[in-house]
Amino acid sequence: MAVRKIIRTGGVRDRKSISGFTLNQKFPYLAALQNLVINTVLIKDNEIIDRLSGVGHIKLLITSGVFIQDFESRVDLLIVGDRLKKTLIEGRIKKMESEIGKELRYSIFETADFQYRVSIYDKLVRDILEFKHRKVIDKLGLRAPFSPFLASPVASQVS
Repeated sequence: MAVRKIIRTGGVRDRKSISGFTLNQKFPYLAALQNLVINTVLIKDNEIIDRLSGVGHIKLLITSGVFIQDFESRVDLLIVGDRLKKTLIEGRIKKMESEIGKELRYSIFETADFQYRVSIYDKLVRDILEFKHRKVIDKLGLRAPFSPFLASPVASQVS
């Protein structure tokens, strides 16, 4: 019933050539609709920690993207640690994806590899750390601003 009202008001358009729907980016209540969907199905930080327990020794866990309503972010989750069980992590992320209803973008690094990437100012790592994100677990003691190339300090913690 609610979906039909959204369709009638112009929020979603029916595609004739493809079975399914697409979101009208000019819909006047798009931001409110996104906030409603994101805030009602979002997994909280402590739940992410619980779900990732037993996958190895996590030293850094950063949430970004869908978790902080920054849809332009390169990743939603950054996981850094030692003896990480990638297949187990991937399975748990798939479960989170099914609950959220969105494919999550994530990166998994061993601690040594991550520290090497930090030392060479790797573009992916820089993009994650220089832009809006939330440090859920930080046993590595990362500080902001990350890059010496930044002209001014960037707030990397979102409350």
